[in-house]
Amino acid sequence: MKRVALALLMLASLAFAPAALASHGAPSGFVGNWTSVDCATYFEEPFEVRCLDSGLAYAWGDGSLQTLHIGHGDAPRVTYRDSYAIICANAESPSTRWVGAGTGEYVVEEYGLALWVNLTKTGCGNYVFADEVVFSLSWCCEDGSIETLFSDPDGDGWGTLWYRAG
Repeated sequence: MKRVALALLMLASLAFAPAALASHGAPSGFVGNWTSVDCATYFEEPFEVRCLDSGLAYAWGDGSLQTLHIGHGDAPRVTYRDSYAIICANAESPSTRWVGAGTGEYVVEEYGLALWVNLTKTGCGNYVFADEVVFSLSWCCEDGSIETLFSDPDGDGWGTLWYRAG
């Protein structure tokens, strides 16, 4: 009788384990508000930052403030805002603020956990872009008190360094 009870208890724990894990969602370290400056940042420390106004032809970024909000769960809602986007100004949009909204998916990669973001709704005010924006975020350069995320869409070591906001 004890064996039967133990077997039933084990089966019950296996049946409820996935539901319990799913209800807690994915890792919470990515969740919250992040901020960055729209300038190219090189991945290796000491960080090297370059913007267009530095006079370097291969540098990118306009120095505008960017914010990122990552929600809870296995497929968190993600909102990305750029306070001034050259793409909006070049498109002659009445708004130069760019906003992208979509979801993320956590993926275990060779260097650790990454959040792949797929922004399906993007645009400048009422001017909507048809293209999706996809990029990954990974933990970077944590020194104990500063949490950062890094995004390097083309893998060349130059990307965006995000700092936790508030």
